[in-house]
Amino acid sequence: MGSGVQLPRRVLHSIPFRSGKEDVFYKFSDFFHNGQGQPQGKGQNTQKSGGQVGSQIAQAEQPGADGPEIEGSAGQAEGCAVQPDLPAPGILGPEEQPPRGRQPEQQVQDGSQEADQQKIQELLNDSIHTEVTVELNPYTSAAGSRVDAFYIKGELTVPQGKTLNINCRLQVGSEAGASGMEADGRPPEEGILRINGVFTSTKEIVNHGTITNMGSMTVEPCFTNNGKFINEETVRFAEYISGVGHISTGPFTNNSGASVENHGIFTFDSIETVINIGTFDNTAILTCYSLENKGSFTNTGAGEINVKGTFTNEANGTFTNRGIFYTDAGAGISNSGTLYLNAGSRFNIDAGFGNEGAIIMTGESGSPSSFYLENTSSSGGINNQQGGRIEVGEFCEFNTANSVSPGVNNEGEIVISNGGTLSTNEYFTNTGTITNDGTYYGPALTGGTISGTNAGQVTSGNSQPSQP
Repeated sequence: MGSGVQLPRRVLHSIPFRSGKEDVFYKFSDFFHNGQGQPQGKGQNTQKSGGQVGSQIAQAEQPGADGPEIEGSAGQAEGCAVQPDLPAPGILGPEEQPPRGRQPEQQVQDGSQEADQQKIQELLNDSIHTEVTVELNPYTSAAGSRVDAFYIKGELTVPQGKTLNINCRLQVGSEAGASGMEADGRPPEEGILRINGVFTSTKEIVNHGTITNMGSMTVEPCFTNNGKFINEETVRFAEYISGVGHISTGPFTNNSGASVENHGIFTFDSIETVINIGTFDNTAILTCYSLENKGSFTNTGAGEINVKGTFTNEANGTFTNRGIFYTDAGAGISNSGTLYLNAGSRFNIDAGFGNEGAIIMTGESGSPSSFYLENTSSSGGINNQQGGRIEVGEFCEFNTANSVSPGVNNEGEIVISNGGTLSTNEYFTNTGTITNDGTYYGPALTGGTISGTNAGQVTSGNSQPSQP
């Protein structure tokens, strides 16, 4: 009995399936793939989706001659291909075949998700299973709340070499200020998710606790961070549809009071938006289409940010760059807040830049700060609007290399400090204020107010010396 039957090491944990029970559904399609009335173990290991088990290809291990050993929760579960801790089924008649397709929502579910979380951790920790997939059939709790998310409370760890797939909404920890019994049947508690292996999610994630990624993390839809998110390795935000490619699925939002630390690779494959309202520290690689900062964002000396679409620093935003920041051609940039370009930073753009806030450049001897605009189309140059201020400090270089108009338009204030340099070409108009105590290379400007110890370089024009 059971010869030739393979027990895959991939397991699907479905929540909830029967009131008051936890059910583990093994991808054991060999039992049923031949249809009704077919004896078990007679087929050719073709993988089919049955009931709640999905259609993923499982990694298998050969059972002993006496048949497979099945680990999982005790108790009988209606609608699963193989029930945990029960012997493999024998020949099933048509009336005994398990139902297929998704199960309807449970009307009332007693108990909490605590046992589910414990079971998932056991499966991830054991020596048998390499991959665990979690699905949730939305249900109504005994308290009358609709539950459509899996809650992590306490701590859940994905060990190295293991994979956890979450195919439902995920909430880590409890919302600040929460009280009483929550929808998952447990009181409010801090949540911690540690990823040392592989983690994937196909639904929304809301983090009120702490998520630490030291493995590989793939998130398809939107991610809202109200807690702390630390990435040490690789995070990829994307949804891929066969024949279509990556599509926009929703933003990554870091809310007020929350924090993100990226020490690895943050990649947004499509037109997802990174929205920071809290604190975001990047010390490695961040690639995204759109970046909106309404809080405090720091790109450290080891950080590298590539924005493919738009970058917006809002009026209440502070963006500090000490590393490398660059945009793709045609990207749009606007600053209404404070943009600090500190010593050692490089801020390279090939896009139109609208400034009505403050751009403050500071450098050090041997560690200059550089701002470089290379606008090769007429889509836009630098427009320093009324109220906007650009400060080019000592050991700082503010360079534009526009080959077409518009270039630099100043309606606000530009200050070139002693030891600072502003270089441009003939596409420069001024109706604002320019104070030059440093070095100006560019055409003669007659409009606006021009002052400073080296004002003559601006009013008369100053040709940049040829490069060696």
